Amino acid sequence: MTTPPFTLREMEPADSLAVRDLISEGGGVVTTYFKVDAFQAIVELAEFQTVGVVAEAAGAEGNGLAGLATVRFGRCQFNGRELPFAFLDNLKVAEGYRQQGLGRRLAAWRVARAREEWGDEVVLLSGTISSNTASIQTMKKWAHEFVDDTAGRIWRPLSRRPEPPAGVAIREAEPGEYEELADRQNRYYRDYNLYPPVAAADLALLPAGPAVRRHFVAAARDGRLLAGLSISDPGALKVEKVNPPFLLGAAARLLRLLPADHVIRTVSIRGLWFADGREALARPLVDHVRFAAGGPGTLFNFGCDPRSPLARLLVRRRLLPLPRPIFAVRGPEPLEPDRLRYIFHP
Repeated sequence: MTTPPFTLREMEPADSLAVRDLISEGGGVVTTYFKVDAFQAIVELAEFQTVGVVAEAAGAEGNGLAGLATVRFGRCQFNGRELPFAFLDNLKVAEGYRQQGLGRRLAAWRVARAREEWGDEVVLLSGTISSNTASIQTMKKWAHEFVDDTAGRIWRPLSRRPEPPAGVAIREAEPGEYEELADRQNRYYRDYNLYPPVAAADLALLPAGPAVRRHFVAAARDGRLLAGLSISDPGALKVEKVNPPFLLGAAARLLRLLPADHVIRTVSIRGLWFADGREALARPLVDHVRFAAGGPGTLFNFGCDPRSPLARLLVRRRLLPLPRPIFAVRGPEPLEPDRLRYIFHP
């Protein structure tokens, strides 16, 4: 069989239908279904600056794409400095074009674009699960190190509003509190590697389209913020259908994590912090979010460095075959091992 030549170019709005069809193509553990225009969801409504690359095969019929990938740009803390990062994600090759080197070409395009955008100091990041050997092999071509000791937790929604601790109000943050919220979060994570610092403007809702970010706080009676977190909720943009292998499916049924139709909306909990001596507020704050932002098919995920105080407060280990995340990193030098790592959810 002759390998078809591929043409790689930057993703454009006109690619939206072809992008939607390729990403929704079955065969994986998780299949994404868009509820809005795919290009808008991936690029225009993204929290971070996002660029996509698509591959066209010579002689292919119709408007289908042979493959695609995306890269998101921002800034993060790295060994005491603030550096640009490029998070490499969403790499997919159409079924008829696999095993022909296209995945490597798409991955290389993203790395080259990151270098072009930010130079040699850019921190390259990506993530997958430990069982995805194909992705890990691709990452090994550019990564210097892998982080595979993440402590994580998945929660279902709560159907009843939990009672807050005495003297504390747990609620959605008000825009006038965003400055303080950003400052307290940044101070909490000031020594963490891979943490992306935030500003009040970053916490504001997107100016157009569905809101996918919300912020919650625990406040004292005098209004002082005692704890806070943000969530990334893509439910208005896309949902996912999970088709797990047998053991993962059995674990999900045992934990009642999946609805009958296996369609889920995954909400990521990010930037969780608490003031000194207020560790006990972390779990009530998370429980409030599980009630306030829940709904049919919703799952809440959270990850942290296993050495973090948050691991002791929130993470419960289970002897079940749940996916184990693994993150690939390439920076100007290796990560300093004594620094805690922020688990990045772009």
